[in-house]
Amino acid sequence: MLGRGLALLSAGCGAEPDRSSAVLRPSCALMTGHECQGKSCCSSLAIPEQSFTLGGTVEAPTAAATVSGFSLDEHEVTVGRFRAFLSAYDDWRRQGNPLPGAGAHPLVADSGWRSDWSLSATAAELASETGVQCSSLSQTFTVGRDDLPINCVTWLEAFAFCAWDGGRLPTEAEWEAAATGGDEARTFPWGAREPSPDLAAYDCTGDGSAAQDCAIGDILPVGSKPAGAGRWGHQDLAGNVWEWVLDAYQAYPPTADDYANVTVATYRTLRGSGWYSEASDLRSAIRYNSLPTARRSEFGFRCAGAR
Repeated sequence: MLGRGLALLSAGCGAEPDRSSAVLRPSCALMTGHECQGKSCCSSLAIPEQSFTLGGTVEAPTAAATVSGFSLDEHEVTVGRFRAFLSAYDDWRRQGNPLPGAGAHPLVADSGWRSDWSLSATAAELASETGVQCSSLSQTFTVGRDDLPINCVTWLEAFAFCAWDGGRLPTEAEWEAAATGGDEARTFPWGAREPSPDLAAYDCTGDGSAAQDCAIGDILPVGSKPAGAGRWGHQDLAGNVWEWVLDAYQAYPPTADDYANVTVATYRTLRGSGWYSEASDLRSAIRYNSLPTARRSEFGFRCAGAR
């Protein structure tokens, strides 16, 4: 069942991937550059232009999709990176940020921040129990591990973070290109092999316990399952936390060339499954949706940018 525990609301292969410098990313400015499995938490990997079927064998209707080359964070955004955002948050907000149009996709019109969207007034509010401490049992913000994925983040906060950090949320098509390997049409990010605990953190088995023996320890430091990496080296595209993407949640159009659904809609899309998800939800083309203001311990994100 999709998203068990949640209410369902409706460049070639083999080349060393390009990595961006963490020095240019505010969220990693004070890090050593080796906090995430010996790598920079801000490592960004290039994906060349891809043409593929958006939705694969999972969605109906599907879309004939093409995405231009872009970069995508190797890792889900970590608690440490989010703490850097909080440190800058109050000054950033006093300067009127996010500015209208911030965080836009350069090829998608009207995809930037809108003036009628709202965020927490202060960093203290965002860091509170009504913010990213949304779950006393399974929020990652106060665990004491800056290499865990930040969770309990709304779509609006994910959008704002990426804009502040010099990036943007990936489109749904870009995210799926990374997870399916684009023209390789992978069933799972790693390929055709059925999920197992050595490939992803899912079904509450991250801490080595039996399936559905759920605890905060089932959410793992980013990059803990390198055998489950995608075609271009992206980690945790299946499991750990669901990831917000730019698009509103609606049916795909017939074609989707550098496309994102930026209509004003009730729900926004998440991809990738989470630490609580069943094995069937780890398929690369699975999608989920929730309110843009929703906070769940299964919800996190990663950022994208130009190549």
